[in-house]
Amino acid sequence: MVATLKKHSKKIARRAKVAAKRQWITKVRDRQQYPRFVFEPNEAPVEFVEAIRREAEAIDFRDSSVFRPWETQVYRRIKEVGADTAMSEITSNYNAAVHFMLHVGTMLYQNLGSLFLRRFVPFHHVQFLPEGRCIKMNFRSLKKHKGSGGTVYYSRFHPKVQVNGQLLTVAFTTHAVQQTIDRLSYRWPSYEDSAYINWLFDRCLDFETCVLYPNQPAFTFFCPGVLRGLSEHVLGDKFSSEEDYSQRAGYCPAVIEGGYFVAKTLLYPGYASTPEFGCVMKARMSREEKRTMIERTENLKTKHVIENTDGMNLIKWFHDQGIPQIKPGKARYAHLSR
Repeated sequence: MVATLKKHSKKIARRAKVAAKRQWITKVRDRQQYPRFVFEPNEAPVEFVEAIRREAEAIDFRDSSVFRPWETQVYRRIKEVGADTAMSEITSNYNAAVHFMLHVGTMLYQNLGSLFLRRFVPFHHVQFLPEGRCIKMNFRSLKKHKGSGGTVYYSRFHPKVQVNGQLLTVAFTTHAVQQTIDRLSYRWPSYEDSAYINWLFDRCLDFETCVLYPNQPAFTFFCPGVLRGLSEHVLGDKFSSEEDYSQRAGYCPAVIEGGYFVAKTLLYPGYASTPEFGCVMKARMSREEKRTMIERTENLKTKHVIENTDGMNLIKWFHDQGIPQIKPGKARYAHLSR
């Protein structure tokens, strides 16, 4: 009896093993119908890279709870005919490549969770680029330098500004990075916001020096693109749907540290010491009107501008006072594929 039970148990175990192997073979065969991931870690931390790798390798492009049928089909076509052809077959009126860059990243970041991500972003970032018959995962990290006041971060493109006759590399303290996140992001640490903030630090090539009140050296810069509806709201009749526009990001009080011009924080337009704040103080308003205006500017940040018409109205008012908030043309940034 005992021998019979043992024999039966072995038979069941053998069948389970065979079934598991068949499932694995089926999974591998199905996975081969979709693009594989190619990793380029560069200087990103191993823990961050491996976490992304594990999540990517667990992706099932057939999962209808994650991928819509047309998205699954496009991923299959990437493997069959290559990314360029697969993208050209999409007839929708938006940028297909951008959609698929954000799609995988959004899913993986949601799985990793905000507590884990906050340890690495926006100092590190990964781009998901459909390329050839695969999806390239290109990791990028901000450069860093140990200064007298702590670690500062700067772009691999070494953007320069002229200060007191010196050509200096623009850099940011950790506090400046955190304030930029707080004031310019919308849903932190979503993949889209992480990509955007990292892009500002890593790819911006055009910084303008300025002086903030009372006599603080600083720089300002523009974002490559404008919040939805803001250009029309600010420019009115001067807006053209055929024109590209850039939006002022803010102002960074900065100090010289060695060969760097180091931002200590980021001030949204309208904050104390900015030229926009000066316009409020000089405006022909009653004391009560000025107090109310100042209270309104204290809430200004990207999230407020997106969600409240009052934020857009303030940006327009600053622009109308002669301090450009929206300017024609694209701000100068390093090319996306680099």
